[in-house]
Amino acid sequence: MPFSRGMEIDRDTEHLEPLFRAKVRVILAELNVWCSKHKPGYCAELLEGRRSLKRQEALYAKGRSQPGPIVTNADGIHHRSKHQDGLAADIGPVSQYGRVDWTDYKFWGYLQHLAHLHLLTSGADWHGLKDFDHIELTS
Repeated sequence: MPFSRGMEIDRDTEHLEPLFRAKVRVILAELNVWCSKHKPGYCAELLEGRRSLKRQEALYAKGRSQPGPIVTNADGIHHRSKHQDGLAADIGPVSQYGRVDWTDYKFWGYLQHLAHLHLLTSGADWHGLKDFDHIELTS
């Protein structure tokens, strides 16, 4: 499967697994209709899709052996992220200037609603570490 093997962030929906890719594309379209009405100047974008082992390990190191807050509990080896298999996506509202609005809880609530509607899990549902921009195929 072609995708970045390094530290680069993969934002290509083509690199997601087919069933999940179709759901992500529908959710992005629905979010963009919502943004046109409720958040002018923003659009919903795939912030990250499939993830390499190297990138997963680097994210796991944050808040542990590297500076910053803990952002994931998946180390990439013993506990794999669904991102590594193309079964997870991070989606957010991005301004025309390329900035993500991390404070718009109405957007995150609608993303969570759409995830449930399409039989996906939302990172907003998790106990402990919440990941509002994350959706994944339910196993």
